[in-house]
Amino acid sequence: MSIEKILTGMNIPGTIVHINGTVNVYHFSSALRRIRGIEDGASYEELAHEVLAIQDDPSYARIELGDRRFLFVPRELSDVMAVYTASIRDELTNTFNPRGLVVAYSQLRSRSSSEGVLIVLYLDANRFKVVNDDFGHDVGDRVLKAMCNRLRGQLKQDDVVARIGGDEFVALVWLPNEELKSYFMDTRLPLIQEIVCGEPYAIKDGKKMLPTGFALGVHIHSGELPETYTELLRQAELGMYADKGVAAR
Repeated sequence: MSIEKILTGMNIPGTIVHINGTVNVYHFSSALRRIRGIEDGASYEELAHEVLAIQDDPSYARIELGDRRFLFVPRELSDVMAVYTASIRDELTNTFNPRGLVVAYSQLRSRSSSEGVLIVLYLDANRFKVVNDDFGHDVGDRVLKAMCNRLRGQLKQDDVVARIGGDEFVALVWLPNEELKSYFMDTRLPLIQEIVCGEPYAIKDGKKMLPTGFALGVHIHSGELPETYTELLRQAELGMYADKGVAAR
């Protein structure tokens, strides 16, 4: 029996991620040897005992990373991480904020290849002022959060979504080849246009349809990514204004 199965039976997920200056991902046995100094010949039961010990160790903080992963870090580092994470996220929608978009694009650029394709989506709400004026800002906030949830439902987990203005959002979709670009444009993009941008948004009771949707601009960049995303966003923004039917600002 694997240690993962034993710990799953204890309702403990199956991977440890330990941060100590850099991010290192290990299975339980190798992680515990590094964190707790466990000998190579330790039994699964001994390893499981050490995982439980870490959870009770006041010098460590535990952060959820999904259904099957834990992040164990020194508590002082956990505090630093929390402040940094908050500084790059939009509080309302939990997407990246403009600062976070810079970070996310830099990371994307570092792992991209010249054979890939970046699709930039630029979304802007239509008649959003009417929603805020007639129904209140709480309803407007719910529309923005609902839009983000719909958008995430049509994207990959590692695609980037950022709120760059009050009702303006950008998504960066990296695809490693032209074949996947064709799939996205033929299959995913029509769903985004329908479900995210065109399908009605309702107030909480679902009986009142709100007079809003989202205009969408799309820009496709093939090959090596530029140092900054400024021109990529500008081109996608021009497409958004064309969809909205107004002149660019």
